[in-house]
Amino acid sequence: MRYFCVFISTALAFGPAAYAEAPRQAGIGLVWGNKDEDTILNYPYVRFGQGCLLWKDIEPRENEYDWSQMDATLKRFHDLGKKVPIQVNMPCPEWIFNHVASLGTSRGGHAPQYWDPAYFEILSSLIKSYADHLGTSPYKDAVLFVRMQFNALNTEILSLNSNYLKGTASADRAKWTLPPNGHVYAPDLTPAIEVEMIQKITELYLDRFFPYGIPVALRMDGENDLARPGRGVDGQAIYDRWTSNPLAWSMTTHYGISLIASAESDRFKRRCRERNTTGFAEQFARISPGNAQHDADDVARKMRQAWLPDEKTGKIALHELTPEQSFYWTMLMLLDWGLSYVSVYGVDHVWAHDNPTLVRAMEFVDKYAGSARDPAHSPGAWTALGLFHGRPRGEGVSSFNTNWGYFITQENPEDSSQPLCLVGDGAAVQDVWARSIHAPASFALEPAFAASLEGKSFLHVLLRNEAGTALRASVGGKPLATMASDGSEQWRDAWAEIPPGAFGSSGNAKMTLEPAQGQPIVHLIEISRERDNN
Repeated sequence: MRYFCVFISTALAFGPAAYAEAPRQAGIGLVWGNKDEDTILNYPYVRFGQGCLLWKDIEPRENEYDWSQMDATLKRFHDLGKKVPIQVNMPCPEWIFNHVASLGTSRGGHAPQYWDPAYFEILSSLIKSYADHLGTSPYKDAVLFVRMQFNALNTEILSLNSNYLKGTASADRAKWTLPPNGHVYAPDLTPAIEVEMIQKITELYLDRFFPYGIPVALRMDGENDLARPGRGVDGQAIYDRWTSNPLAWSMTTHYGISLIASAESDRFKRRCRERNTTGFAEQFARISPGNAQHDADDVARKMRQAWLPDEKTGKIALHELTPEQSFYWTMLMLLDWGLSYVSVYGVDHVWAHDNPTLVRAMEFVDKYAGSARDPAHSPGAWTALGLFHGRPRGEGVSSFNTNWGYFITQENPEDSSQPLCLVGDGAAVQDVWARSIHAPASFALEPAFAASLEGKSFLHVLLRNEAGTALRASVGGKPLATMASDGSEQWRDAWAEIPPGAFGSSGNAKMTLEPAQGQPIVHLIEISRERDNN
């Protein structure tokens, strides 16, 4: 088998939540299930779904609310024993345009002048009723979080210049339609007004939902927007203030393998793994084969391409991945970010359900999602071995991550192992990002995790049965297991029991993997409190 070597501020006073937040079934969920939704929600590894309503249906007449669709959604997920994020989308009711100007159309409806204080008062009434109804529902236990939006365009749109506007909405006042009384808000939408609007609307959601213990998801794009040059505010500090409350979550709707070692991945690692902010990812577009919901080139670039070294020159360049490769590595990438919730498109769920490797990747997300913040109670420690390249930052220069995972770190990986990459047929898992071990490799456990391993635990190594190879594991200098190859060139799961006391109270927090024969190829290493049924 051939391998390619990879060379190298506004203050907001929040009171305490109304109740202690309970675990919310972190892991894999569903977005846009459509005709397959019922089937997918019954997959055992799918832990949450999607609840999407339209403002025009909720408030068809001013100050008259119809929450029947929301109630039915909550009851459905309550009965399933699963969670559901709730979002209220545009279009807004047409009666709003008796009070504020219409900017034109956006995403199937008319867009109001959303920086008009009159619009903010109307929105405030909706959000109050929305929070009161959800917070007092007999099925509130089914609510995962509430998704907010910053304006009256759509959850995906932050400005009138967005590619996703899909309408005629414009800042050109000559194209606006005024209400019968001729009212229009005089100021144009300046950066200062937009900054103020983003903060006011965010704080409106937080103020209304936090007292009921209901999380609110803030799109990371909002932080980026506040932090743009010329805004005059510290966008990161504003988000830090908001997310200091555990009920404020960070959310993205753009995830794909193209984000390896990106600025966005760094932001989420900072939020989720350093600041303990709960992270939620909603899939941008399908990864599986088929017609794209968005521009096909855009989907390929974001979802199915990765920066890898050229076989001949070693220069980092874009390579097309198979859908299976992209899906598998995207799941591990998002887990490495520290995200707690990962939504997968319905078409991808149906496609992946017939592939045991992809199902195992989702089950692995279920096992570890949300654990990056709590080593003492994590179900285990894991690391996926490799060298993960991001977009080149200059000629011959690339950003990269060495290995993924948490609570277990390979010390000086380049001294003991060689990163491997293959984009062709590598006989799965998933066509090889791994390391060949050519010298004793030391792996250090996070101290709090190691100290928590007082009882029996298990070493799990996913390695390839390359002919003439064997891997030896030891803990604290004591031999643990030798994992010999059968020469089949298939990937296999090797498990070894770690005796009580090997870690934990002994103070030892290191493990060694070394070649007993040849140069074993290792993809993933895990120290698990329990043995999985693989």
